[in-house]
Amino acid sequence: MAIVHIYTGDDGRSHIEELSNVIPPFGTPERDRTQPATGIAFLRRDRDTFPGFHNTPRRQYIFVLTGSLEFEVADGDKRTLGSGEVILVEDVTGEGHITRGVADTAFVHLA
Repeated sequence: MAIVHIYTGDDGRSHIEELSNVIPPFGTPERDRTQPATGIAFLRRDRDTFPGFHNTPRRQYIFVLTGSLEFEVADGDKRTLGSGEVILVEDVTGEGHITRGVADTAFVHLA
């Protein structure tokens, strides 16, 4: 499984990439790696609440629990995530991204 990643490039624009091989198999030493987190929040998005470009307020993982979310960056690159998929959002500066969709989500705020 890949994790979608939105980040700010050196050009000040948000970009999308896929991070592969980030989930280690059970029983390997890598499975014990942890990332410090400061909290978790659950959110039901029942309409398109961010139709315009915006930055994420903090580095965070977003887990799509039900429904689907579409993320778009300025160059037109888009990714749609459905139930069980994960995105790492780190574009706290720069141009930002657009989020569309209806979904139940869990946000894990990273330290």
